[in-house]
Amino acid sequence: MQHLNLSNNLIARLNSKDTFKGPLSLQNLDLSKNILTSLQLKTFSGLRALIELHLTANKLSNIENGALGGLNRLRVLHLENNLLTSLNSSWLQELGSLRFLYLSNNRLRELGDGIFKPLIALSVLSLHDNRIHSIDEMTFEGSIGRSLDTLDLSHNLLHDVPSTAFYQLTKLASLDLSGNPIKSLKKSSFSQMHVIECLKLNNMYQLQTIEGQTFSSNGKLSQVYLDHNIELMPLPYGIFNETPVLKTLSIRNNTKWKTLSPHQIPVQSIQQLFISGISFNCNCSLTWLWKMYQRQDDKRIDMDEAR
Repeated sequence: MQHLNLSNNLIARLNSKDTFKGPLSLQNLDLSKNILTSLQLKTFSGLRALIELHLTANKLSNIENGALGGLNRLRVLHLENNLLTSLNSSWLQELGSLRFLYLSNNRLRELGDGIFKPLIALSVLSLHDNRIHSIDEMTFEGSIGRSLDTLDLSHNLLHDVPSTAFYQLTKLASLDLSGNPIKSLKKSSFSQMHVIECLKLNNMYQLQTIEGQTFSSNGKLSQVYLDHNIELMPLPYGIFNETPVLKTLSIRNNTKWKTLSPHQIPVQSIQQLFISGISFNCNCSLTWLWKMYQRQDDKRIDMDEAR
């Protein structure tokens, strides 16, 4: 047996040590949508071959030290939609092969120093829809800083970009900070992210300004999403001068904007420009945009409808 699906039951407890003693070849275990409240010591110790574990949509508030012990080959761990309020590096200790960790929709409030240090191979970390307001400077110290590729921190309570913590993430290619109450993006916000390719900064309901040099260190940036930022002032001229490979720019539904200049977008590299939901003042200053929309050559730009 390689796959076992026990989801959508009323399982409230897993006895430690002997519960999964038998299926030595099990690779995928689904315990999602039950009513588990805690995981005890060595609960999964018999599952030496397990690669993927689903614990989504339970009522987990406690994971004992060693509860995930023995899962040396685990690659994917789903803990979304639970009641976790904190993380402890000790219960991550034996997950050196983990590549994907999903912790969205919990009640996490802060990320402490070295919390992910045992995860030496982690590539994707999803933390969206928690209550995170604090990320310590050394949260991503260790091998995770050299392995993490994708980080989702959207819809938390961050009031500033934790740029000092991000210094550790030397390989990060995709970052999502959407839905956080950040008021301003500055030159220092992403200054150490030299390989970042995709930034999602949507629905930031308090975001008012983005400084002209915000993306000056992000020469590999290819996608920027700035949709539904209702308080955001128009972008500074030349803001994308240092992003020569930026191909996708989305600025939908930014209601304070009335016009758009070619100096505010990467005209030379752009391939997709999404601007719907902006009520432009239609005058001669938008002639360049109309010409771009009508262009029929090989460099035709994918552009949605604008008002």
